[in-house]
Amino acid sequence: MSTSSITPAQARQALESGALVIDVRGDPGRQRDGLIDGAVVVAKADLAEALDLASPKKLPQLASLDQAVVLICTTEKGTEPYVAPLRQAGLKNLVHVDGGVAAWKEQGLPTTPIAG
Repeated sequence: MSTSSITPAQARQALESGALVIDVRGDPGRQRDGLIDGAVVVAKADLAEALDLASPKKLPQLASLDQAVVLICTTEKGTEPYVAPLRQAGLKNLVHVDGGVAAWKEQGLPTTPIAG
């Protein structure tokens, strides 16, 4: 992954191929639009620590700085500001989803409703 954004279809393919997909939407967005199966939920404020290999709060799913990591929010505006700083911190294969979950749903890709 060399560009900063990928399409929702590419994100789903990346997820199915083992990429770490991180959903940074808040609770209202997940309640409204549902969950993306296989994605890990991380608050935006916790992203830097969750993706820092030296942090005790590192995501257990993050194996290396070379791992493919995909950020998704309601729209790309929610994740785009995080791509450059996280790349500068060492994540080499980090991208965000162009259009976010809104585009994901528009393309008919699956989400799972949250019960309750």
